[in-house]
Amino acid sequence: MSGSCQCTAASCSNGCCSGTTCLPGVNCATCLSYHQSCTRSTDCCSDNCVAGRCDVPAGSCLVTGEACKANADCCSNHCDKDIDGTLRCSGPNQCLAIGSTCAESSECCSLYCDPSTLLCSAASTCTLAGATCSSSVACCGNDCAGGTCVSTGGNCKALGETCSGNNSCCSNVCLGGRCSFYNYCRAGGDICETNADCCDGGCDPTTHLCDLLTQCVPTNEPCNGLRSCCDTLCVANNFGSSYCYPMCGCRPYDDVCTSNGACCSGSCGTADADGVRRCVRAQSCVPDGDVCGGLGASQNCCNGGKASCLNTGSGVSRCFPNAGACYGTGHACSLCDSCCSNVCVPNAQGQLQCAASCIPLNQSTCTSDSDCCSGGVCQHGTCVPSGVTCQPISGVCQTDADCCSGPCVSNRCRAPG
Repeated sequence: MSGSCQCTAASCSNGCCSGTTCLPGVNCATCLSYHQSCTRSTDCCSDNCVAGRCDVPAGSCLVTGEACKANADCCSNHCDKDIDGTLRCSGPNQCLAIGSTCAESSECCSLYCDPSTLLCSAASTCTLAGATCSSSVACCGNDCAGGTCVSTGGNCKALGETCSGNNSCCSNVCLGGRCSFYNYCRAGGDICETNADCCDGGCDPTTHLCDLLTQCVPTNEPCNGLRSCCDTLCVANNFGSSYCYPMCGCRPYDDVCTSNGACCSGSCGTADADGVRRCVRAQSCVPDGDVCGGLGASQNCCNGGKASCLNTGSGVSRCFPNAGACYGTGHACSLCDSCCSNVCVPNAQGQLQCAASCIPLNQSTCTSDSDCCSGGVCQHGTCVPSGVTCQPISGVCQTDADCCSGPCVSNRCRAPG
């Protein structure tokens, strides 16, 4: 006889189910999600209160930004020494580990590429702007001119430069008085070599800085409140700062885009000098999938008016024409909530349609983490392995304990806050 163990409300009547595990004493209806304040472990959906905050379940792998001792501690299998000397779990493709081959210091988690070996090292840190240098590799800004590290000259402090707090840094992460990493891509104003380095897809070939865009903050960039993000989805990370989390399906008005099919409006604007394009609107009404209502956004949805402006699984209100029903595989869509599979991704022609199931690891094309099968995150449209098995924002859930962050509302993981 074979089978798999299951946790049900009946078998776990004195607790809350987390996957196949019953957590005695935890109340599914009132438990607190990851990172919320707690006084005892049973306050948390994870049944693990550490230093007054709800942490991942005891024995689970650690997520990006958490202190670690060895690679095996981390879901990503990367426990790296940061510029402040602390070992922390790095996210997939965030930075290079000590001993990795490097061409500049900003590639290394330690933010130091040894000029003599061209290997990432923790023996020192990159040389600050204005200090003496003999090689560009040693400079935080990768530019040694006349024996001095040249300032990047941006409006914010780039990786490795000195900082007085998170807000000083382009990345919005200040560790031990030096700017450090926050994501797999670089923030506006930070150092870059190619367009692919930047979250907004634009690296100035002259300054080697990522485009610092005005108006709303694009997907994956650091943010300072819901209103700042184009998709109004500003989510906290483990560094005491936040970033604009990518919502599933189409990109909203003013967010960055690479094709017309990526935008809720169906129109991706003309490129700026560095090739960055943003979603534009020709009509006055709000197209399907775009952000509506709340924070001053219009509720005038093109299909259905105000009645179609509804809260979605992520917690963001979007124009949602088929609420209460779902589309089958291959049907055109604008957001994952529209699909029976909860996956709305581009087809071979770049048009969004409902997929049959989640996107396997190392395959494309995804729009957000919730599109990827368990253990994957969406980076540059591909589901890359992360090792994280909890459900991301907009992911399908049964209880709060299933979600990486935020509560489980109507069987979807909602953004915290």
